[in-house]
Amino acid sequence: MKGFLAGIGAISLVLAVVAGIVGSIALGWGVQWFTAPFRGALSARETIQADGAFRIEAYTSFYNQCASIQALEGDEDTQVNLLQVVTNENDRRILLANIAALEGTRAGAIARYNVDSHKQWTIAQFKSRALAYELPPTPYLTFNPLTNAWQKGAKTLCVVN
Repeated sequence: MKGFLAGIGAISLVLAVVAGIVGSIALGWGVQWFTAPFRGALSARETIQADGAFRIEAYTSFYNQCASIQALEGDEDTQVNLLQVVTNENDRRILLANIAALEGTRAGAIARYNVDSHKQWTIAQFKSRALAYELPPTPYLTFNPLTNAWQKGAKTLCVVN
């Protein structure tokens, strides 16, 4: 009988140790789960505000985006100028396709600039106040079928202040 009780005591001890290990793991997981939102917010704050490289990249990205939009408008001007002197119909079609592609790329670049401008909790915190808050999504070039000519809109202004 003593041997039987000693065996039960040993089994109980092993079960208690296993239960303690499982309980410790569960407690650790529960603490991690409970504190995850706080740790995530702290990590985001450190990445967004404390990381100097992120701040510089965010600041310069708006200038780079606006400059790329202005470059696309310059490319469109070049294509329209070439369109006025080309005589071959195939070259004319190529130039028209180029103009359409550049206008679509420009519209996408403006949309990205405007979306980034609205990210107030991340990248937009570091945008210079000298830059436009939002760029108008109006087309730069439009074709007037009555005059059979391209009409240029206003060029994008990056620095407004």
